[in-house]
Amino acid sequence: MIQLPEIFQESQFVEATIVQINKDLLGLTECNILIGQNYHLSQILPAIINELILVLKELLRRTPEQLSQFIYRVDLRENRYFDSLQKDPSLHDLAYQIIEREAQKVFLRKKFSI
Repeated sequence: MIQLPEIFQESQFVEATIVQINKDLLGLTECNILIGQNYHLSQILPAIINELILVLKELLRRTPEQLSQFIYRVDLRENRYFDSLQKDPSLHDLAYQIIEREAQKVFLRKKFSI
């Protein structure tokens, strides 16, 4: 399993992960994860988590089905999703898990595309 703080030291990897998150959000919401160049790499993971929490809250507020559809697109295991919602109503844990899963997809795609 990849470790986000370690792998998020490469700006190209961070950008590819944000692109993957936004791709999975496509058609579900007008919101996108937008992280500017003014962040230092050590601050980028908390910034993405905070941005994603806002998006998750918007999806949950409008229709929970859209949040479920996003989770399906991310390919996060259902039990992790429900456990996260129960133990952390702030959605911080869920946002982290989503970023972790999206980063895994980017990592695997990069690893096997050679």
